[in-house]
Amino acid sequence: MAEMFAVNGIEPIISICVSPDVSIRWISLNGWRVDPAQLSLPDIKFSTLNHFLGEVMKLKLCEGIDPSCSTRNCRIQHLQQWSDDCLSSRSITRSPGCKIAILTESQCQVCSKYEKKVKFNKLYYEQRRDVKDEDLVNIDDGLHSDFMTLLESEGNNMNEWQHLFFKEQIQNSKTSAHGRRYHPDIVRWAIELYSRSPAAYQQLLTSDVLKLPSSRTLQKYRNIGTNSPGINPIAVESMKRLQEPVEGYLTVDEMKVKEGLVYQDGQLVGFVDFGDRKVDTKIATHICMFYVRSMKKEISMPLSWWPTTVTTALQLMSTYWEAVGRCETNNVHVNAIVADGAPTNKRFFSILHGGSYTIREGVFTAPNPYRPTHPIFICTDPSHLLKV
Repeated sequence: MAEMFAVNGIEPIISICVSPDVSIRWISLNGWRVDPAQLSLPDIKFSTLNHFLGEVMKLKLCEGIDPSCSTRNCRIQHLQQWSDDCLSSRSITRSPGCKIAILTESQCQVCSKYEKKVKFNKLYYEQRRDVKDEDLVNIDDGLHSDFMTLLESEGNNMNEWQHLFFKEQIQNSKTSAHGRRYHPDIVRWAIELYSRSPAAYQQLLTSDVLKLPSSRTLQKYRNIGTNSPGINPIAVESMKRLQEPVEGYLTVDEMKVKEGLVYQDGQLVGFVDFGDRKVDTKIATHICMFYVRSMKKEISMPLSWWPTTVTTALQLMSTYWEAVGRCETNNVHVNAIVADGAPTNKRFFSILHGGSYTIREGVFTAPNPYRPTHPIFICTDPSHLLKV
């Protein structure tokens, strides 16, 4: 690792860590690491050291955003140096996605956009709240009664969910952020909205258009479940609480995850783990998940998940029948299994159907031992329209 210090500096201006294969692992500016992939630097393997260091020395530290535009998601960097035999320091406020290192200007594009956005939101609040007394209009009791009658008549056209939503908005608008309480259905809807677009959800919060739970609150709700692979006990309990059986279907898919091991609750998590079926010393690269949904959305949540590298058709068969059994014995009738057109899924469908499976030919079903007169339909969803 190489470090460069300023004359009066305490921390190195630039630190460079080189791996044994002569590739740059990371570059640090005043103690803040930067991913070399986001920098337009020459390849150290094919350029001279003087040329590479010259390009690195051109990097400048982003000066961040105006401290008045700081939010709880921003980060603070403290810079210290000796000046006239005294230790001086200054702070830099950084936006959540600050690039740290830049070549031109004094501010990266991320910080520039973030600062403009915060200033615009503050201006919007000031204009909205700057209502003078002379702008207010007094109305008589008769006109007030007419307005209330009109609102009540229009309210009859709203469904139960809309009544609940607007009632919550009115109640929470009268309380502070720490004193707000939300109905479980509102929290579920907020989690679904946040999962689809965190940026759009954050915009709704910062613009104060709606009174919604903070993103930190949603993270606590999302992490309340167990981290152990297998059947999700929360999903099973939710199905048991259904007042009557509902019609539903299963979807299965694999998603890429970041490789790595985590020490949690006294054990290492991150290996391939299919429970009693298969436990491997390989580090998982994907998550295989079964998701249960009812036709009328009485229930919609992950049913089971398994860390894996490549899930075989036989492994899918085993986990599929376990998922069907949990659903059928807990108030959810499985009418279909949905997956994309991956080769493994096609082999899985062929085994399930008991014959060759072709996407464009015929209607394919699988037997349902829990309801012999109601087969389970096999559906291919290449564009993921049914999984949304």
